[in-house]
Amino acid sequence: MPEDTELSIYRIIQEGLNNVWHHAGASKVFISLLHTSPRTLRVSLQDNGTGMDDDLDYKVLAANGHYGLSGISERVSLLGGRMHLQSLSEGGAQLMVEIPHPRVLTAKEMVK
Repeated sequence: MPEDTELSIYRIIQEGLNNVWHHAGASKVFISLLHTSPRTLRVSLQDNGTGMDDDLDYKVLAANGHYGLSGISERVSLLGGRMHLQSLSEGGAQLMVEIPHPRVLTAKEMVK
């Protein structure tokens, strides 16, 4: 995987964990990174915390100095992906990000 994609995935997970730490009141976080198809990666963070407001507004968060979700959303967009954030009925929240898996060319393929 290209280094910039790896770094973006790392930062998405890092900021997701930061949000859980500061806002969720969770005792557990489950993180997964899966190939859902040969060309798609899914990053998921699920916690057992307090959940979120249904009317979450990124503009209001940013106006109050909270840029984490906006930053995640921007990174996902730059990767050509999608982000889904939801409160879970059993409590907690889930952040799910799907991004196209970039193919790294081998040295032989680059010469062609």
